[in-house]
Amino acid sequence: MVVAYAEEPVTGGEPPVVAFEGRRGAFLRLLLVNMLLNLVTLGIYRFWARTRVRRALWSMVRLRGEPLAYTGTGKELFIGFLVAMLVLLPVFVVITIIQNLVPPTEFLLVIGVNTGLGLLFGVLGVLAMYFARRYLLTRTAWRGIHAGQDGGWAAFTWAHLKAYVLVAVTLGLALPWAQARTYNYRMGVTWFGTGRFGANAAAGPLVPAYMAVWVTYALAYAFFFASFLPFMGWQAEAAAARQAGGAMPPFPGFGYLWIPAVVLFLAGMFLYARYLLVRFRHFTAHTWLEGTGFRCDIRTRQALYVAVVYLLLLVGAAAVLGGLSYLLIKAADGPGAKVFAGLVPILASFLFVLLMGMINQAWFAFEALRLICANLQASDPTVADEFLNRGAVAPRRGEGLADAIGDIGF
Repeated sequence: MVVAYAEEPVTGGEPPVVAFEGRRGAFLRLLLVNMLLNLVTLGIYRFWARTRVRRALWSMVRLRGEPLAYTGTGKELFIGFLVAMLVLLPVFVVITIIQNLVPPTEFLLVIGVNTGLGLLFGVLGVLAMYFARRYLLTRTAWRGIHAGQDGGWAAFTWAHLKAYVLVAVTLGLALPWAQARTYNYRMGVTWFGTGRFGANAAAGPLVPAYMAVWVTYALAYAFFFASFLPFMGWQAEAAAARQAGGAMPPFPGFGYLWIPAVVLFLAGMFLYARYLLVRFRHFTAHTWLEGTGFRCDIRTRQALYVAVVYLLLLVGAAAVLGGLSYLLIKAADGPGAKVFAGLVPILASFLFVLLMGMINQAWFAFEALRLICANLQASDPTVADEFLNRGAVAPRRGEGLADAIGDIGF
């Protein structure tokens, strides 16, 4: 599809195609209130907290001068979670029993069981995506017109599984192809009112950026395992020495191969972030809505700034909590000191999870949304003026499966 874009943004009386009107201060206050209510209710409030966050984020985006609206409720999310838990708990109980019954010495049987469980978890993950996506689309509206998703869960799951099985077989090399194929499928079943989305993204433009990631991580794992080879050999010698009653061989150490492994892992993180940006730009440029094309030319340095600050905030939060924990444990004295010292790391970990969620939303989600809105263009934004509501039946429950899978531990 070939589309033309204006050289300069529209000015005058016509509002911009997409605008971002978020205020971080107000959003941060909302997140703090949500965190306190989650603490008081032991996490039960999170469904209503998520609803408030979504309403805030959706309302920050204005299309042609009018805001998006999120119409979901916390009650819908809570009921969806309860229903999913009722279905999943017996399944995971059976899985646990099977795992305990399989003897660890039966190597082929263990491989077979783990392969089956991996496939099951893959199906559950795709199903969680299907229900979450369907719910979010039907609860997203603009000018009172709602979005939605066609098709059933079986077709959606099959389209994703047959693509990602090839990814597993090729040790990840087919990932760009699988992502392009499944993205095109998802766009093909997506609609907004009486308008329909479509996409024809290809894997070819993604391959150079992805191969840089794949080769970097492959080298990192190679150095990592090579650094452990002396240790593995020492373990075998130590076991033989114990059986013979001889002296233990000297520990060889791990050498210096772990240093390039760490450097390559860090480089791989940034290369993967770059790949995600390349993929996002390519997918957006090959997506349309009733003949209207899109483009979102976010620059690499803009995205890198968001990612680096995000990592620094996480590291800073971990350092502060770690330092405070160390000082509290060191200062603990008296009969209850050991109990207190044991609780401090647990409380610090819990607080870090809460802070990580706040950093994700107050910085990463906020800035990513701002960047997208600042760079998104449409070849004919007036096409949405002709859309009407479909009147399609919407789900009555929220995306409970994703929540339930996370709570069970997958």
